[in-house]
Amino acid sequence: MPLVLAHRGANKRAPQNTLPAFSKAIEFNADGIETDVHLCKDGEIVICHNYTVDATSNGKGSIDEMTFAELRGLDFGSYFSKDLKRSLRMKYPTTISNLIECLKKFPSVGEKSAERMALALLELSSEDVENFAASMIDSKNNLHPCEVCGHITDKDVCDICSNERRNKSVICILEDYKSVFAFEKAGNYNGTYHVLNGLISPIDDVNPEDINISSLIERVEKLDKPELIIALKSTIEGETTTLYLKKIFENKNVEISRLSYGIPMGAEIDYLDEITLDRALSDRKKIS
Repeated sequence: MPLVLAHRGANKRAPQNTLPAFSKAIEFNADGIETDVHLCKDGEIVICHNYTVDATSNGKGSIDEMTFAELRGLDFGSYFSKDLKRSLRMKYPTTISNLIECLKKFPSVGEKSAERMALALLELSSEDVENFAASMIDSKNNLHPCEVCGHITDKDVCDICSNERRNKSVICILEDYKSVFAFEKAGNYNGTYHVLNGLISPIDDVNPEDINISSLIERVEKLDKPELIIALKSTIEGETTTLYLKKIFENKNVEISRLSYGIPMGAEIDYLDEITLDRALSDRKKIS
């Protein structure tokens, strides 16, 4: 009596060369199962009929040029049935899944980007990964606000505040340390900064005493005719904080200015909001 071998499993009832296909073959009392094995890039044995994953997954490429982790991230079920897209999708090991979830916490990093970054980390040497992890831990543990301006530093006083070439009588007031880096990259400002580390927002229960204003008052009191440049974003919170600062210093010998707001280079007039257009009109300049 001839033997009945299930070709790639019961491939008419489930995606070929998958555990569901093999289970169905056993359920139908097949005498054996015919399958195909390959070695992937990192030496792991995997099952697939073709030398590439193009025909039976949502990926493309040769199996011997893909790592086991990359193969596990592909969907080998939806080509057979859309209902199987999630249920038969190969899962990452828990360790990689946890890494992906951590990477997704970075700004603008979605699922796919996090997957690529996680798999790229696996390709790095142990030394590179250890240096990467050590740098993150070192940055988190050793960076803190400058005692003078509130910008991040690994010293008591940041390099900007300790630089004698800086004009200490000019202070640019910013919301956070990221704005400091933006100004420094521009390279046209020679004054100092004061980082508020937040904005006044009654709705969010953020009051003046919750942000770095008291130290600003102390700095200003020690200076002779200082200039304050308010460089906060044009939002309700930014405007509230600007008005509060203006009120604090309006009766003191302090010059207060703010960044001009207007039409960005290349912008279309009909796409501008009312506030931006109004500011552009108010801050207009005579053409010389």
